[in-house]
Amino acid sequence: MKLLYQNTRTRRVRFLQMVLWAWAFGVPALLYGQVQAGSQDDAIVMAVITPILLLFAVGMEIYLRCYVVRLVEMSEGLEVDTMTTVGIQSHLTPWRDVKVGRDLHERFIGGAAPSVNNTSTLLHLAGRRLPLIIDTTSDDVDLSSLRGPKQNLTPR
Repeated sequence: MKLLYQNTRTRRVRFLQMVLWAWAFGVPALLYGQVQAGSQDDAIVMAVITPILLLFAVGMEIYLRCYVVRLVEMSEGLEVDTMTTVGIQSHLTPWRDVKVGRDLHERFIGGAAPSVNNTSTLLHLAGRRLPLIIDTTSDDVDLSSLRGPKQNLTPR
């Protein structure tokens, strides 16, 4: 058993999830209060914004299930831990079903806005529609055993 990756940025992702759900539930509560107070203009604006916020919150839930928290190399396969709505879920995938995808680099340098410089690697598992996201911005990952010429056969 060898630890390949441990994510240290999960608190940021969890915080964003909580903020999005707070907005998704908070705006309809405000909408209800506005309707009760008789303010129709504000109620119309909030009625338009509410489904958009719900879409963002649901999108975040999908992202959480693709966000890798930990990778462990085991003899029988790769153990992958991903986030869920309230916790962490482990998956054990046989080596033949693991494929390392491409590296991504997102960079934005704004004048007064904060700069963004994020890196990640995609991990494809057989049977999953969406690839998993390994956030390598702050944490290194050793995928050399998965990227060798005989990738998907056995770990080194």
